Amino acid sequence: MAAGDPSPLGTVAWRRAETVLWRRTLDGVVVLGPAESAQPVALRGAAADIWELLEEPASVAVLGAALAHDYGVPVERIADDVERAVDALVKVGALCC
Repeated sequence: MAAGDPSPLGTVAWRRAETVLWRRTLDGVVVLGPAESAQPVALRGAAADIWELLEEPASVAVLGAALAHDYGVPVERIADDVERAVDALVKVGALCC
């Protein structure tokens, strides 16, 4: 859950924070959070795919369903990973709702 947000991560429509800088790389995405002391975060694999999917606002549930479809796996298999990735991006200030 995001700080101050009573809703579970799965029901919030997350979006990329407007103040975040990011670039695609050969093997993923690099994100620099909005804080002056922010360190670059390298996203690879599913985390990079989540970032790409967040071109449009989406909930964790929608992201999980899209990735499960793309990867050909059950949602239950990746749901926890998607939630952890979104939570990590929220903590560095890369996502907001």
